[in-house]
Amino acid sequence: MTEGSGLNRVLSQAFGVQGAAAPFLATEVFPVLVMGNDRPEWKYLSDERLSMGRATDAATVGQQSSSGLKVDSTQTRTLAVVERIICAQTASTNQFLEVRSGRSATSDSTSKGFFRDLRFRLGNQPSADNFIHTTATPQGNVMGIFALPAAGQVVIEGPFVLMPGSYIQVTSQSTNTQVVATFIWREYAAAQGELRGV
Repeated sequence: MTEGSGLNRVLSQAFGVQGAAAPFLATEVFPVLVMGNDRPEWKYLSDERLSMGRATDAATVGQQSSSGLKVDSTQTRTLAVVERIICAQTASTNQFLEVRSGRSATSDSTSKGFFRDLRFRLGNQPSADNFIHTTATPQGNVMGIFALPAAGQVVIEGPFVLMPGSYIQVTSQSTNTQVVATFIWREYAAAQGELRGV
């Protein structure tokens, strides 16, 4: 590294070294390239697909609405890592949302999302499916509860890792309440060992 580069300036200030700090700290501090962290555009090179999609489940009297993302069991090698879920509403009252997870999702209908990296061929779609499910008895395990403010939104941070045959969904705690959820995820074919014990 040369004197004046960004990292050297940080090291010089932190350790009180004059000039280029890296050569003097080579045994204690050395540069590392973190693959898959700082360059999202490189994910394309490893066929890791940046994806996004939403599902809207309408309000139904006496029923709880759910919007979710699932990896169908037929996608035997697909792993989907949900980075965040964004829920929004235009209603003038607060509501509470449950984040639920499980296996073998029951769904009323499914839809496909889109790739966030537009280098993937137009018309191709992610393997994971967005889905809705309206029922009086919601499926899955409650992982957490989040407050959705009136005419506002809430961001539920991941990661949540979905294997083949698993799902995550957002469910209204109240009946007759619409649920609108946008899922932001990345997916790829699992390497040997990543599905060990599944």
